[in-house]
Amino acid sequence: IISAHYDHLGIYQGKLCPGANDNASGVGCILEVMRRLAKESLAGTQPRVNVVAVFWGAEEMGYLGSNYFVKNPTIPLSGLQAVINFDTVAWGEDKNFILWSQRAGSLSKIIMEAGYNNGAKVELAPRNGHASDEISFQDSGIPAVTLLSKDWIRKNHTPEDDLTIINRGKLDTACAILYDTVKKLA
Repeated sequence: IISAHYDHLGIYQGKLCPGANDNASGVGCILEVMRRLAKESLAGTQPRVNVVAVFWGAEEMGYLGSNYFVKNPTIPLSGLQAVINFDTVAWGEDKNFILWSQRAGSLSKIIMEAGYNNGAKVELAPRNGHASDEISFQDSGIPAVTLLSKDWIRKNHTPEDDLTIINRGKLDTACAILYDTVKKLA
């Protein structure tokens, strides 16, 4: 599964919080990677395993969409190799990302290597009380991670999270990291 949450705060405390980075950036990466995989598939190159794109709802309300999926899966959880979640990936310095990982061992290494191969630094980071949809999978035995910009928290959940803060180069790098990771796994 490659995933991202599509919800955001909307109108919060009387102000519009657009959510360009949190999390239109993650959704955009998933769509771009699926577009590339579909194009390759039409040209005759298919992944060895199925790649499923999932867009979670209600992450901002406590990971309700991903929690629901884990409790009511539409595909057997036992068949899942990994869950790679993208959240707030397009803000801050070009090549700095963090990875929240729960029981992900080799998956984390693959993503960090994909970052390195794309000129980026991906480092494991403590959640410090935060999480994203990877948390829903922590007790399922499925390796699950979330990739974020290192500076993800700045301007998060504010009216300033609009298109003007999106670092297009960083967004491209995030897409390349995800694409290379998927190609390695699938």
